Formats: sequence, structure tokens, C-alpha cells
Amino acid sequence: MKKVKKTIIVSVSVLLLLCSMLIAIGALYEQYTLRNIFQDYPPPGERFDIGGRFLHANVQGDKSDETPTVVIEAGTGSWSEDWKIVQQQLSKDVQVVTYDRAGYGWSDPSSEPLSSEQLTSDLHALLEEVGVDTPIILVAHSSGGIYSRMYIEHYPKDVMGLILVDARHEGFSEQFSEYTEAMLAAETQKWNSFLARIGAIRLMNGIFAPDHLPEQFDTDVYMNVLWDRHFFDIITEEVGNMRRFERELSPLPEGIPITVITPDTHYMNAVELGFSKDDELLLQQGWYDHQQAFAAERHVIAENSTHNVMFDRPELIVEETLRMIKTIQKEKNWIGMGKPQN
Repeated sequence: MKKVKKTIIVSVSVLLLLCSMLIAIGALYEQYTLRNIFQDYPPPGERFDIGGRFLHANVQGDKSDETPTVVIEAGTGSWSEDWKIVQQQLSKDVQVVTYDRAGYGWSDPSSEPLSSEQLTSDLHALLEEVGVDTPIILVAHSSGGIYSRMYIEHYPKDVMGLILVDARHEGFSEQFSEYTEAMLAAETQKWNSFLARIGAIRLMNGIFAPDHLPEQFDTDVYMNVLWDRHFFDIITEEVGNMRRFERELSPLPEGIPITVITPDTHYMNAVELGFSKDDELLLQQGWYDHQQAFAAERHVIAENSTHNVMFDRPELIVEETLRMIKTIQKEKNWIGMGKPQN
């Protein structure tokens, strides 16, 4: 009996030792990869110093006194690469800036707790370093709609137009609070953050590789640049603060044109979260109703599209952005960056 117990103890000890060694090797592999990420996967844009840390911005298209610069604010878990089709098409006519928030992609993480001040001051400092003339047009997707509205609250003179692409609406979160809390809890990434720290996600990229991307996207870039521990940590921070951000929001600004783009299909994944199929239909209708409740002068339905309109209907986003610019030029009798003729 004593020999059996001793054998079990030895076996468990060896197993724990092997696991520890694998974790240590994986963590070293992760650190090595991170140190070489800019050499192996150089950013398409540039990294700009915003005061001791760097944010990545990709600027395409010609700067012009005749048209405003368009800045794209991605949603939680999304980054500049997700918008490259829209940017490539739109930059034929105007200057377009995509960027990675702190902790995403080629941008450094922030050491400060996530807050509206940090999010908005980061973008403001970045645009100054890039040399973007204001006012700009903001195109915002999903929770990026929350961040863009926060930016307008902090820097109201910097924005002359807002396009919300299936953006979060605080009224939906309030009406369907039980679902919202369940959905946000499901989006936390603490386990993935641990796996990223020990290199497991890179080592098993065949299992974790994203399958929702259009064929022209390089999944290796996503796996090796985006999906590190900083990315999963910031997602957890963002979803953890989302309800507070929504409660602190002011109503949509007046005095600037606003366009709302809503896909004709928005899956709520209610059944996966423990709700019924009837709840799924109710939530889909509720999401649509709140999209239509945005106080915007123009509402557009993106047919044959899901939540990721930038993948399914990029040309529609381009069309609506150019339409807004033309409307602003006409109404303001444009002679420069947002300056109406006297």
C-alpha cells in the first residue's frame, strides 16, 4: 500500500514538474515572439509617441483643405486591420486614419486604469502627432460608438460628423439588462489572457485561428500581432467598464450630421447565453428598435450584412461617408476645413 501511495506521489510530482516546464517554455516562447513582432510583422502604418508610449496609426489618402479627414473608431476586440477594405476604398477620395487603441495590435498598452479620459486623450494626442487637421468625421462601429461619443463630449470642436455603424445603444443595455450583463460576462478574456501568457495560443494557432475574416485577410497577422495578453487584458477591461461608460454618456450631440447604419441581421447569441429562441428574436427586434431610436438625420439599412458591416458591406460605409462629406460641403458652402463662407 505504501509503495502504491509513493508511486502516485512520484507520478503526480513528475506530472506537475512537466506542466511547469511546459508553461515556462511557452512563456519564454511568447516573450521571444513579442520582442520580434515588429520585425516579423511590421505595421502598415507608423507608431507615434503620445508621451512615453506609442500608438499605431495607419494614414492613407491625401490630406486636403477641401475635405475633412475621416477617423475610424473600431469596436471592442476589433482593430485597424479590420477596416483595411473600407480604408483602401475610401482613401481614394479622402484622407482616412485607422488606429489601434492602447493594448491592441501594434500599440503599446497603457499603465493607467481604463477611463473615458484615457481613451479620449489618447486619440486626441495621436491625431495631433499624426498632424490631422480638425474637425474630423468619426466612423464608429459597435462599442466604438460609445468611445466616439465620449470623444465628442471631451473635444466637441474636433468633430464635424458622426457615422454610427451598428453601434451600441445605452437604451438597449438598460432595457435588456439581464442579457447585457450575461453577454459582457461571456466576453471577458481572463482565460485567453492566461493562455496567451504561456504561449499556448501561438503554439496552437490552428485551433484558435479566427474563421470570421474575409479571404483577403491574413490570419497570421491576427494570431501573432493582435492575439497577445495585452489584447485579451484590454478586452476584459473594456467589457468590465462598458455599463459604466454607457451610464455616463450624454445624449447624441446636436449641430452635427449623424448617420446610423444598421445591418439587416444582428445575431444576439441568446441561446448560447442560456436564453430561449424566443428571447433571441425579441433581442434582435430590441436591438433594431434602439438603432432606429438614435437621434440621427439619416438611417440606413445594410442589407445582406451582419454586425461586421465593414466585412459584409464595406462599400456602403464608403458611400455613406462620402455622402456626408458632400452634404457638409454643400450646407456649409465649404471653403476649407469646416469654415463656412461669410
